[in-house]
This record gives sequence, structure tokens and C-alpha cells, in this order.
Amino acid sequence: MMENTQNRPALHLVERELELAPGPAAQAPGVKTAAGEAAAEALFTQLLGYAQSTTDPLHEVEAQLFSRLLRLGQALLQQHAQVQAKSEVRAAPGTVRNAEGVALPYHSQRSFTYVSIFGEVSVARAYYWAPGAGAGVSPQDAVLSRPARCYSSLLEQWALRLSVVEPFAGSVAWLEEQLGLRLPKRALEQLSQEAAHDTDAFYAQEAAPPAAAGECVVVSLDGKGVPMVKAALAAAGQDDKDRPGDKSDKSDKSNKSDKSKANSRLKRGEKAQKKKMALVSAIYTVQCQDRSVSQTDKAGATRLPDIPAQHKKLYAELADKPGLPAYLRARAQERGAGQVPTAFIADGQPHLWHLKQEICPEAVEIVDFAHVREYLWKAVYTFLPEGSAQAAAWVREQEARLLCGQVGWVIGGLRRRLSKGGIRKAPHIQTVQQVISYLEHNRARMRYDRYLQAGFPIGSGAVESACKQLVVMRMEGSGMRWSVAGAQAMLDLRAIYLNGDWERYWNFHRQRSHDRLYGTSNQPGEQLQAQKKAA
Repeated sequence: MMENTQNRPALHLVERELELAPGPAAQAPGVKTAAGEAAAEALFTQLLGYAQSTTDPLHEVEAQLFSRLLRLGQALLQQHAQVQAKSEVRAAPGTVRNAEGVALPYHSQRSFTYVSIFGEVSVARAYYWAPGAGAGVSPQDAVLSRPARCYSSLLEQWALRLSVVEPFAGSVAWLEEQLGLRLPKRALEQLSQEAAHDTDAFYAQEAAPPAAAGECVVVSLDGKGVPMVKAALAAAGQDDKDRPGDKSDKSDKSNKSDKSKANSRLKRGEKAQKKKMALVSAIYTVQCQDRSVSQTDKAGATRLPDIPAQHKKLYAELADKPGLPAYLRARAQERGAGQVPTAFIADGQPHLWHLKQEICPEAVEIVDFAHVREYLWKAVYTFLPEGSAQAAAWVREQEARLLCGQVGWVIGGLRRRLSKGGIRKAPHIQTVQQVISYLEHNRARMRYDRYLQAGFPIGSGAVESACKQLVVMRMEGSGMRWSVAGAQAMLDLRAIYLNGDWERYWNFHRQRSHDRLYGTSNQPGEQLQAQKKAA
């Protein structure tokens, strides 16, 4: 705007460079910061002297070096901030304007606190303000890419990388133990929601590879409940009376009735937590090769050739998020859905098949074979002893028939058992009728002989695994309950992490955050690369 900022990398990039290669800080030509330079050199001399003279065990030396390197990094980053402040050129009168276009004169030099991975530093810059003009402006904030909060972008990236794997409290404890930083747990929760802001935009521009020649596209969808706080369920319009029971949240002092209810015994079928459905999807490609039934294992069960998923991407959204089908449709179409053979795999839940019509109506519908197998086991235990060899043999026989496309044979066999009085108890009769109804309703989606010949997978293992990885492993810990915004943010960030897109996403999110704050991009990443090449 007023000066050449090409050699001014953003603070988080300086922070990363210091973390990778601590050493004497670079200075702008003609700028002297004797006090800061002396402090950094003293720390470096102490560090070098300790390393050369200590007789401590290696693990103790390692710990001491790391602790002292953090202090050195803090001193170097502080010196860099001082260099930037001293070398900042004052803007010519009338060139600095606020959002309303009012020209602002120079007022003073003001500082802000920047919490880095090394610790806190104070960053000073010129401040332009005029009485009656509202908030002032510091053009240097855009040059430094100052974040919206006091926490550095690199620290935020590290902290949330921990938080997508373990609880927020564990992340807070690790940061304090390893870096000496005390971040409030609430701050991490808020940062996670802000950090997930650009996930949809990221995947809109980060297209997955389309299906190659001889490949087909697979879209698999399943639902998994996320434990929610009661306030979140109420805001979503879900009546507590229509949902399973919930453990009381000891941190919620506003609902005393829940605390007394927590001490009462749950009713039959009542669960301890209320949950909100998250729709989890896995989109990937596979080689279209004939996988017709040809082998059995030692127990006589049918064996199918493995079919590895290629370029799998996971997505998860709370069920009532607007635009979800359109978003998933875009992700499927970029793979070639509709242009190449496409399969949609789910269990028998009707709402999943309704969503399929919006996501990829042209896809072949396939009921997950593992779910069908579970229904067979339900049926067999109504007329054969549980755990018996006869029951296992019956299930294997029905599986083989299904894989050969003989759904009618399986349904007919169950009906004959009912008509001949082989099943007498009313609950058992009801169970078999439910199994028959399930098979009849999904009969058109169970043409497994055709699917195998076409090379389609017939199981939803990819999305079943995704449910565990995205939801169960992180969001169903003891005592965990989520707000709608917090749950969606964690689902988004977990998907970014599990998809292997963490570093690319943060580069994208960091740039988008800069553009939102300052309305323009100084491309700090490209500047730093240019400086490295020049050096």
C-alpha cells in the first residue's frame, strides 16, 4: 500500500522458519536492535555452552535443549517483530483510509500480543486514527498477516491437530506440558469452529481425481449418532420425549431436573445419551473386474476377491445441514459419477435411499451384504440353537444363494418354515416376518450376482469404518456431549485429517482467513519460497 512489502513474510511463516532452523534473526538493512540481538545471542551462547559441557543423561540433555530452544525461538521472534516495527515506513498523509473511506493520520505506535509456539511476543506497529472516525487502522497488520485472535496460526494448527485426535482437555494438557503454553479449553473449542469454516470451499476447489479407465465410482452412506447437549437438541427442534434418555451434564447447572434424573434407573430400551444423527459418506473408485463367486474357505463360507478402494474421501454432516445432497452430488460428479459405472451402497434405512435420489440418481443401488447377513442370523436363531453348527451351515447356504442372485429362494424357504409350523413362538414368528419384509423390500437392491460380475463392491465397509473413525473414536468418549456447531466443526476437521489433507487445508484456510480480514492477498507463502530460492 505505502511501501514495498515483498520481503516481509507473515509472522506465522517466520515462526515456522525459526521452529525448523533456530539461529540468528535476519535484520533489515540499516536496522539496529541491539537489546534484542544481545538477548538472543546470550541465549544461544548458553545453549551452546550447555550442549558442550553437560554430562547429563541423553534424555535430560534432550529435554533441556528443547526447553532452551523454545526460549531462543521466543527471543528471535521478538527480535523479528522489533525489526519490523523499526523498519516500517510511515504512510504519506491521506493514503491510509478506514472502511468508510475516511483518511486517517498517524496517531501512535501500538502493540498487540502474539501467542506463538515459542510463547508470547509483543508486536508494535503504526496506528492511524482520527477523532470521530471510529476504529483506527494499522496497515502493518495485513503485511504481518495478524490473525483475528491472539493465537498464532501455526499454534492454532498444532493445537487443533492434537484436538482432532484426542479430547480438548488432553490437548490443553499437552500444550502446557510440552510448550509451556496455557490455552483455555474453551478457546480450543472456539478455534475449532472457526478453523472448520473453509472446509466446504476447500473441497470445492480441491477436486479428487476422477475415475480412471476401467474404474467405477462408489458412493456409500451411513448414519451415526453424535451425543449432544440438551440445549443443542432443543434448538434443533428435537423433543426430549421422542429421544432416548441422556446422562446429566454436571457442567450444566441450569437443568437441575436432569441431575435428579441421572440418579434414577433408565427404562427398558432407554439409552444414557441423546444423539443427533450425522450422515457419513465415503466416495471412492475401484477397478471394475469380474468378482463372481468362485471360492469357499475351510468352513464352507463364500470367499470374494478383495477390491481395494482408490482415492477414498470421507465427508460427514449433521443430518439437517442445508445443501447436503447437493454438496455430496458435486463431490461424486467430480469423480465421474453418472459418466462411468456408479454404485450407491447403504443399509436398508429408507431415508438413505431417498438421499441417494438427490445425490446420484443414476447409480446402481446395492444393499450392504453384511447387513443382510445379520438378518439371516436373526432368522436362523428362531428355529435352530444359537451358536450351533447347524445354524452356521444354514446361514452359509443362504449367503451362497444370495450371492448367486437367488433372493426368491431365501424368501420362499423362510415362508415355508412359517406355513409348516416349524416356528411356533409368537416373537419368533414376528422376527421371521420382519426378515422376510426386509428382504422383499430390498429385493431389487440385492442382485449380487450382477454386481459382482460388473466389479462393484457389495459391502459398505468403507463407510462403516468411517463412522468409527470420524464419530466413535473422537466424539463418543466418556461424558462427551456436543453443540451443533461444535459437532459439525469436529466432523469437518476429522474428515480433513483422515483424508490426508491437513497441511493443504491449513494453507488454504490461512489464506482465506487473511483475505477475509484484510480484503487482499499478499501471498506470504510465495514470498517465503522466493526468499529461500534467492538465499
